[in-house]
Amino acid sequence: MRNLILLAAILVIPLCVKSQKKIKFNNFDQKYLTMTHCPFDSSAGAFYISEYGKSRLDHNYEIEFTHHVILKVLTPEEYDRGDIKIRFSRNDRVTGFEAVAYNMVDGEVVESKLKRKDAIIEKVNDNLNSFNFTFPNVKEGTIIEYTYKVNYGSVVRLNTWYFQRSIPVAKSQYEVIIPTYFNYERMYQGYFPLKTADVKFDILPVGSGVTTNHQIHNYIGQNIPAFKNEPYITTREDYISKIDFELKRYDLPGQPAKVFIPESFLAIGRQYYESDYWHGSVTDSKFARDVVEVLKNSNSDQTQLAESIYYYVRDNFEEDYDIDLNSQKKVFQEKKGTANQINKVLAAMMNEAGIEANLVRLSTRKNGRIWKHIAIDRQFNHTIVHINIDGERILMDATEENIPFKVLPDYCLNGEGLLISNNPEWVPLEANLNNSITYGGEFELSDGLLIGDFTRKRSGYYAWNFLDNTDDVDEYKKEFNENMETWIIDSHEVSDLIDKLTVEETLQIEVEGKLDDLGDLIYLNPIIYNQLEGNPFKSPTRSFPINYGYPISETHYYQIKLGEAYEVEELPKPLSIGLPNNGGKLIFNVSQNGDMITIMCRTQIKEVEFPAEQYAYLREFYAQKIEKQGEQIVLRRK
Repeated sequence: MRNLILLAAILVIPLCVKSQKKIKFNNFDQKYLTMTHCPFDSSAGAFYISEYGKSRLDHNYEIEFTHHVILKVLTPEEYDRGDIKIRFSRNDRVTGFEAVAYNMVDGEVVESKLKRKDAIIEKVNDNLNSFNFTFPNVKEGTIIEYTYKVNYGSVVRLNTWYFQRSIPVAKSQYEVIIPTYFNYERMYQGYFPLKTADVKFDILPVGSGVTTNHQIHNYIGQNIPAFKNEPYITTREDYISKIDFELKRYDLPGQPAKVFIPESFLAIGRQYYESDYWHGSVTDSKFARDVVEVLKNSNSDQTQLAESIYYYVRDNFEEDYDIDLNSQKKVFQEKKGTANQINKVLAAMMNEAGIEANLVRLSTRKNGRIWKHIAIDRQFNHTIVHINIDGERILMDATEENIPFKVLPDYCLNGEGLLISNNPEWVPLEANLNNSITYGGEFELSDGLLIGDFTRKRSGYYAWNFLDNTDDVDEYKKEFNENMETWIIDSHEVSDLIDKLTVEETLQIEVEGKLDDLGDLIYLNPIIYNQLEGNPFKSPTRSFPINYGYPISETHYYQIKLGEAYEVEELPKPLSIGLPNNGGKLIFNVSQNGDMITIMCRTQIKEVEFPAEQYAYLREFYAQKIEKQGEQIVLRRK
């Protein structure tokens, strides 16, 4: 895609295309042809022998990207690695295409070459096409190799290069060749050090008889493990090894310098504050005056008034990204708009009521973390509202129907957000509510069954996730009943207090399958429901942090009356362990009082994020929980 912002300014200097060295095929170490496993990951079903990319400026001032891949297929599960799809702009085209598959047949290398006519171009949407081709005869041991050129990214932002992939990479190399009058911020992230990361300078031609300095960036990674989607992360993009180039400024000969990245995010905050689109839109609030007056007459206390305004917006506005409303007044009248527009209406109504309100820009968890040292406003993708009442700072988002006043949706809990005010600052995005789930019950042991009442209480985000994913409570109860094959459910009630984010379930049940009868001895599983059976941390090691999003608590509390037919032979021993720095606690205890057994198991995670160095502790923490919850109560018939 043409970079129209820069084009007018930089066409004064003609570029020419420097002759490029042709990529040599079948230039890899021949040992890979007979290799039966990845040399640094024996579990891999395929791996990249080599992946090479190069970004450079072409004669149209577009970023020409060259891509060269050599990949080894090891198992049938990875045969689809031979199906290639290359996305590109509908205004561009794929050039320099070559593709070959290599197989060993009777000790000889057999090459299967693809031609341009073997590829098809498919329309993806109005902006993108896909260049698709499939290698023939892909089987165990096949090596596929292909290369192409296409315009990716722009001068302002080069395309992202991923050193890490979903399968291991033996060698990944990325080159960027750009005239020195383009000054880029480089954003490298990853938990595996690069073998090479250097910048050189060379004088290269930029026109007929004209040369200028170029910066030549070269990055090489080796033996990079596959990126695996581990539990408790924000988004893959926050952890995978990659590099981005973002244009900071350019200084063209004879032209004034153009700055693209401000000096800091606080400078961006000040720009937002002076903008009619951002801060200006929440100070023009006359459109809401009549409604606000009605709410003010019903609420004398400022906190109650703010709460009423919040619920008015939350309960009456809906997100709509298809409607084209270019003013806050129209959004207010139609009662629909984008998330940003709805929250700007909320802030405007607060200001109309005399409650100081400002916007906060943030990046959601799925959008990824913010690189604070590089002030790029594109990192933001969501807007919420900040108010200050008697020194209490309150954050809110009126776009989620089940989120109460003073609570943010969990996808907003991602570090800090930028407050747009005359004194911009970073504000923490934290959970300010109890997030817990409690399973309880009182049962009597009779004829091999546990008979009694079972309860489940969800609070905080546990409750919100249930409400957000449950459209029909009766359908939920029906599915629950069908899934609980060992339960006979006589009654099932679900009640909720939405504005307190609490959901309670009460069931009258008969449970079988929790007892193992071995004659005189009977073994009873102490965890009635939702016993942890698999460790969420399956990998033996982890190179990046563990992020829960918010503190959590899970409790099992059951009482079982044995009656006159049974007596206790043996109880599981108690356990109390903690995580480093008081980051979490596990308590397990089974006790007896007469013919009553009480079972309690509580798991608390107090920290939001744990460093990778504490992964082993967390993994062992859950391993001990699994072991304890699996221990049996031993009973004897009297």
